[in-house]
Amino acid sequence: MAGSIPASVGSERPRRRVAVIAAWLLVALCALAFAAPLLTPHAPDTIDLANATSVPAMQGSHAWGTDRLGRDVFARTMQGLRVSLLMGLAAALASVAIGTSWGAIAGYAGGRAGAAMMRIVDVLYALPYVFLVIILATVFERGNVLVLLIAIASVGWLTTARIVRGQTLALRQREFVEAARAMGVPTWRILVRHVLPNVAGPVIAYATLTVPQMILYESFLSFLGLGVQEPLASLGSLVSEGARDMEVAPWLLVAPATCLAAVTLLLNLVGDGLRDAFDPRTPS
Repeated sequence: MAGSIPASVGSERPRRRVAVIAAWLLVALCALAFAAPLLTPHAPDTIDLANATSVPAMQGSHAWGTDRLGRDVFARTMQGLRVSLLMGLAAALASVAIGTSWGAIAGYAGGRAGAAMMRIVDVLYALPYVFLVIILATVFERGNVLVLLIAIASVGWLTTARIVRGQTLALRQREFVEAARAMGVPTWRILVRHVLPNVAGPVIAYATLTVPQMILYESFLSFLGLGVQEPLASLGSLVSEGARDMEVAPWLLVAPATCLAAVTLLLNLVGDGLRDAFDPRTPS
């Protein structure tokens, strides 16, 4: 029927609206996390044993309660959210940069060189992730943020490399790439000017989905005691502390766990929206 809207287009619009709403909520949550020092008079590492394990009370100075050392839960949770967001973003950027470079080179090179590079990816996939982190935490100082970033990013780039390699294998057969090769354009320039801009869409979409994955990795390591150490806090370390005291002070677990669930959910929704937007098969 002329003028009718395909059903697939109508089904995509609510998903994109959800992604836009999720993006605004994510911005609000990040703004709250970074503006928290201006919203509360309590520092996250201030110990007040006289108010230890105070129950949340909107009328008091500790709206989200305190932990067993009297530290303000709101200030601690917002600090943990800042640390987790920054760690997740830094690890995602590092993993995407490594994976994009590796995948583009492997896909453009092809042949035995490209196959050898991807066999390295397969070997790294087979390595136990937690075992690798334990080794790094043993060799280096536990709680070192740089070591933690290296440990998280060391496995986060593998899927990106596979995605970019697949895209590059298709692009290297395109006419504009063959024309540039025939004109004697250097390989690095072909990769930078022709290959990478054409794989940017899928990479950006996957990078957005990588951030919550990196946050969960960091939270998992901190929950095991291999991540961020005191006096610094992350959502994972706060969840670990709250789990120990959940029977007597459940708010110590509810606050960081809710923030962790909210930020990962919002990031996944935004990532899904970007993936649909950059997918050429999705109706506009």
